[in-house]
Amino acid sequence: MGTGRIVRFDGIRGYGFIAPDEGGDDIFMHVNDLEDEKYLFRPGVLVEFKAEEGDKGLKASAVRL
Repeated sequence: MGTGRIVRFDGIRGYGFIAPDEGGDDIFMHVNDLEDEKYLFRPGVLVEFKAEEGDKGLKASAVRL
């Protein structure tokens, strides 16, 4: 599990990006991979996630506060 902070999240469109604490490119996150209510996810919030390879690069799964 990695940690990072949400850079941006659009609750209407259902996706956003996480800046990992270990550095590197921002990681895509989708509302279907959130383990808590989506209204709790906003820029600056610290999250824990699993990084996995998606169709278009890294994506976060099992995202939780």
